[in-house]
Amino acid sequence: MQNLAEQIASHNGWRFVLITLDDEGEDVFPLEAKDFPYLQDLESRLSKVDILIQSSLFEPAILFLWSILELLLRKKVVIENIPIERLPASNLLDHLYSRGEISMDQFDVFKDFLKLRNQITHGLMIPINSTCDMLTLAHQTVKALISDWKLEDSANLINK
Repeated sequence: MQNLAEQIASHNGWRFVLITLDDEGEDVFPLEAKDFPYLQDLESRLSKVDILIQSSLFEPAILFLWSILELLLRKKVVIENIPIERLPASNLLDHLYSRGEISMDQFDVFKDFLKLRNQITHGLMIPINSTCDMLTLAHQTVKALISDWKLEDSANLINK
């Protein structure tokens, strides 16, 4: 499928996006870049995650960090004009990885973090040691991704 996407992308202005019929509901409205906070605001939200971690409130920290990550991913697809902003987060990760927007390491961390987030969301018991380790790794990875995309945004503004 990636070969097909690359072939299509070789044509100026073309892009390949596979969307199935069940991906969007009837009540969905389009998101625009202006609907999202600035990347600096997301960094501010990350500092609140730090406070939760310092208070040993790991489950709320994981849920809040996930909301920041998901917002970041949705913002990226809207800015890049990829019409998948309403897909489930797992699909966003897959697509952003296939486009090279996130690295393999970031992809792996975020997929593992999604599993942890789902366990917490569904009330499952999770070992505290693995929770802390995963939370720390995901926090660092989200922070690095925000920094990378801020640099990318700055470079794009300079080149315009």
